[in-house]
Amino acid sequence: MNNAGKARNRIRLLVAAVLLALPIAVGHAQTEREKWLEEQVQALLQRVDQLESRLQQVEGQPQPAQPAGELADATGTSKPTSNELTWQWKNGLSVSSEDGAYQFKVGGRIHSDWYMGSIDDGDFPDGTRFRRARINLSGRIYEDIEFRTEYDFTGDGGGNFKDVYMGYTGWEPASLRIGYMKEPFGLEQLTSANDIPFMERGLTSSLLSTRETGLMIFDEDVWDQRITWAVGVYKNTNNFGDGEEDDLEDGNWDLTARLTGLPWYEDEGRKLLHLGVAGSHRDWSDEPMRLRSRGTFSRGDYLIDTATFNADTFDLLGAEAALVYGPASLQAEYFYADVDPTFGGSQSIHAYYVMGSFFLTGVHRPYKAGIVSR
Repeated sequence: MNNAGKARNRIRLLVAAVLLALPIAVGHAQTEREKWLEEQVQALLQRVDQLESRLQQVEGQPQPAQPAGELADATGTSKPTSNELTWQWKNGLSVSSEDGAYQFKVGGRIHSDWYMGSIDDGDFPDGTRFRRARINLSGRIYEDIEFRTEYDFTGDGGGNFKDVYMGYTGWEPASLRIGYMKEPFGLEQLTSANDIPFMERGLTSSLLSTRETGLMIFDEDVWDQRITWAVGVYKNTNNFGDGEEDDLEDGNWDLTARLTGLPWYEDEGRKLLHLGVAGSHRDWSDEPMRLRSRGTFSRGDYLIDTATFNADTFDLLGAEAALVYGPASLQAEYFYADVDPTFGGSQSIHAYYVMGSFFLTGVHRPYKAGIVSR
C-alpha cells in the first residue's frame, strides 16, 4: 500500500470514530446541539473528499527521481549518504571510505642496530647501522582488489624493493596475488621482521629466497582459518624484481607450496599448536648459486658459506611447528635440501633451529592464518 492509500485509511477511520461516538454524545442533547454536530460531520466528509481528490492527483503524477547520493529509508523519505574518508592512526596512517570499499594505509619501520663482540677465527666489527628503514603503502580497492608496495632505503646505500604486488580476493575458491613478494615457505621467514623474537632470523634462512616475482594462489580461511594453503610459481630475480633470460626455457623458475594446520586452538589463541609442511623445486639451469648466512648477527663474517657454484636443480623440503601456551612459546623448523651441482654428485644439506620465548607481562604471541602476527 502506498502512502496516499495509508493517508486515506487514516482519515476514514477518524470519521468512522466520530460517527460511532455521535449517538452517545448527543443521545440526550438538545436539538440545537444535534444540528451543530451534524454540520461538523458534513464538513469533515467534505474535507475528506477534497483530500482524496488531491491524493489522486499526486498519485497520477510521475515521482521525481531520487538525487544521486541519497537513499530511501523505510518510510520512503530520502536521506543523504556520503563516502567521506575516515582518517585514523592504527599501526600507521589509515584512510578508509564510509562504505569500506576503499582502504589505504601508509606505514613503515626503522630498525637501528648497534653491535659489538667477537668471533673465534673471524671478523666481527663494532658499530651501528640502520638494519631496516622502510616505507610502505597498502590497501584495498573495490573491496576485492588488494595492493602493497614497500621500499627499503638500507642495503649499503643502494636500497631495494620488499613488496610490490596486487591481488584479487573476490574469487570464492582462493585468492590470487601477482608481483614481487615472499614465497610461501618457512614460518620464521614469513613472519614479519617486526614480530620475530630475535633481532635476526636463524641460520636456516640461508636456504630460502626472501622474495621473487611470480604468481601465487592461496587460501587463508579454510575451516575458520584453521587450515591455510598456498601454491606459487616464481622467476628468480634480483632485489628490484629484475630477471632476464634469452628464452623462457632457460629456466630459473621456482615452484613453491605450503600447507599449515591448527589442530589445537583454545582461549582465543592463548593456547595453540601450529603444524606445517612446505616444498620448493628450483630450476637453476647451470646458473651460479651461493648459500650463506651470518645467523643471528647482521654484520661480520658469514658463519655458513658454500662459496659460489653452478647448479642445475635445488629441491627443498621443510617442516614447522609452533606451540603457544599462555606467555610461553616454543617454535622449531627443519629443512632438507637436495642440491644437484653442474659438476659433481648430488649434495644434501640439513638445517634446523629450536627457539623459545616467555613474556614476563603475561601476554602471548598472537597468531593469524598460519603466521605469527603482531
